[in-house]
Amino acid sequence: MSTSQSPSIHSLEAEGITKKDRIGLFCINSGSFAIAYAYIVKSGAVVVPVSLLLNRKEIVYRKPLKTF
Repeated sequence: MSTSQSPSIHSLEAEGITKKDRIGLFCINSGSFAIAYAYIVKSGAVVVPVSLLLNRKEIVYRKPLKTF
């Protein structure tokens, strides 16, 4: 990633995201998914893809993840 994209990394840090945090990524496979995935990994956090087929109860049942 180029340095012009670094503000997004800083945005994650500003939200309190730190290395080894698990971040749920709930969106369709798209360019936005790829960009978000890359930023999360570059920040040192771990991406947890969440299936769009899960309903609210199934998502809530899982161990809580940081959201922003």
